[in-house]
Amino acid sequence: MQVVVESCKCLIPEQTHECLTMSLDPVTYDIPFTKTRWDRVVFALELRLFSPGSSDMARLRGYLRVKRWRNQRGMRARLRAAKSAIKLPARAAREAWHAVTLHGGWATRHYGVSRARQLMDLWWVNVRHGIYHPAVYYGFRLYEPGRRRLAPAFFQDYEVDQLFRMLSIRAAREEAELLVDKARFERWLIEHELPTTRTLLELAEGTVVRSSLPQGRLPQRDLFSKPNDAFQGIGTQQWTFDGGGWRGADDRLTEEELIAELLERSRTRGVVVQERLVNHSSLASLAPAALSTVRILTLRRLDGSIQVVLATCKIPTGDAQSDHMAVGGVAAAVDLETGILGQGVRKNDEAFVIPCVRHPDSGVIIEGFRLPHWEKVTQLAVAAHATLPKLFCVGWDIAILESGPIIIEGNDNPGHASSQLPTGIPLGETEVAPTLRAQLARSFGGD
Repeated sequence: MQVVVESCKCLIPEQTHECLTMSLDPVTYDIPFTKTRWDRVVFALELRLFSPGSSDMARLRGYLRVKRWRNQRGMRARLRAAKSAIKLPARAAREAWHAVTLHGGWATRHYGVSRARQLMDLWWVNVRHGIYHPAVYYGFRLYEPGRRRLAPAFFQDYEVDQLFRMLSIRAAREEAELLVDKARFERWLIEHELPTTRTLLELAEGTVVRSSLPQGRLPQRDLFSKPNDAFQGIGTQQWTFDGGGWRGADDRLTEEELIAELLERSRTRGVVVQERLVNHSSLASLAPAALSTVRILTLRRLDGSIQVVLATCKIPTGDAQSDHMAVGGVAAAVDLETGILGQGVRKNDEAFVIPCVRHPDSGVIIEGFRLPHWEKVTQLAVAAHATLPKLFCVGWDIAILESGPIIIEGNDNPGHASSQLPTGIPLGETEVAPTLRAQLARSFGGD
């Protein structure tokens, strides 16, 4: 017989302070720029000097180099930066040697690429294109025949963060900060009548920020908690209701214990609590455990129209609480017209991206799987972006439920991995790069 938790006493502490807000720091993301005529001339010269070429991606990397240069305060700091640039070839050789020592054996065994070839490739893409992180070379399989030419078109991890938010700071700061704060963003979606999950509790610094619970009691259903600034699913947790309490990763907690646990977690990072969502029934074999989402990348063109650039299905595995590749998830590109999945990929123990033909738990074949409600999924992403008229690009995480698609979150910094790894297509070869370049040029008064 099911045991029902008593509901006669309010267990949720009263709200103690206003909802917290999050902001983007211009010092972290923007370039020092005075907008005077003289500074415009100097900036234009610096941008041309520091850009490793004339392509869209080369010019975008030029912005980052100008930023680093201008952040060097004083002549001594700039002399050190100049010396560092002169030493780049030697430093690139050492870094390439270290990367091949760690990872070269795997690429040689599985793809027959000699260590010497890897060493030369790594040195060249670093010195010529500024691709200094070995994860780009190995993660995007640039050692395969014909793929090294794609190197300069791939965004590195920090480049998406720095460039997208540089533009956000200059042209759409309020909207970008809205997406960073998951609680505020949820309220925004509700105001615009867009389907999204509802927060039951918002906690911060050991206190209740916001509660929508009737009579201050947790619903007797499965719950889901995550940090208010969650990244790659880190810190998320499912809480399964068994009739008398909630089971987490390790322990079974009563209502009082669960509330105390969530309040304690919120002392270091804000926490939101929601009802656990369940995948569409047709996705049961593809995602038998945690919630699966689709990452939809939408782009606002220069004429104001919104385009879906690409889509990736993120598939959870094992007992992971989220669907991110960082915690073992599988990812597959989605055909934008049909909603049919391409070949799955995942990271192995050495963080190499390898093909994944079948789901490791259910055994279902990933390639060819058709997602339900696909047209509604893309329509929802476009409609949501339309409510943010200044943001140029957003990565939407959308879950597909029995009732249809629902927005989980939007990301002003959509990351480089979920967009480029499953497809193998660099963002620099999509409309993202020329649009970003044009928007940044407009924000600085020219290119």
